[in-house]
Amino acid sequence: TPQDTSRQLKTTQDISRYLQTSPNASRQLQTSPDISRLIQEDPDISRRMADSTALSASSSSSNSSSLKGFMSSALELIYWRETLKSAAGFGLSLLVLVSLATLSVISVVSYLTLALLCVTITFRVYKSVVQAVRKSDDGHPFK
Repeated sequence: TPQDTSRQLKTTQDISRYLQTSPNASRQLQTSPDISRLIQEDPDISRRMADSTALSASSSSSNSSSLKGFMSSALELIYWRETLKSAAGFGLSLLVLVSLATLSVISVVSYLTLALLCVTITFRVYKSVVQAVRKSDDGHPFK
């Protein structure tokens, strides 16, 4: 219970340690008058309590907010609110569907991976040429 916890926590170090270990600590500690006196004495603890409260609230709503963000992005693409992104998505999906209609799945996947390999090799060669011209030692570009 919060009363038992507040009796055990006598110093600001005890409160700090408790805040780090318990996810709902800030809610429990705010109800105790003894703890609130210690919190007023040390502003660092009140900051940690605020961080703890924000972290527990954000972790519980992170799944729903990420789903809402994905849905809003998908709706923006569907309703063509951002024309360039919608055109790119439509063009790529049309290209994949036409490719799958004319070729086998294995062929489409192999051509896509071959194109990706060509792009990465071209990027690696470009970075090597730039390093040779500038006479720098930046290292491997994919590190």
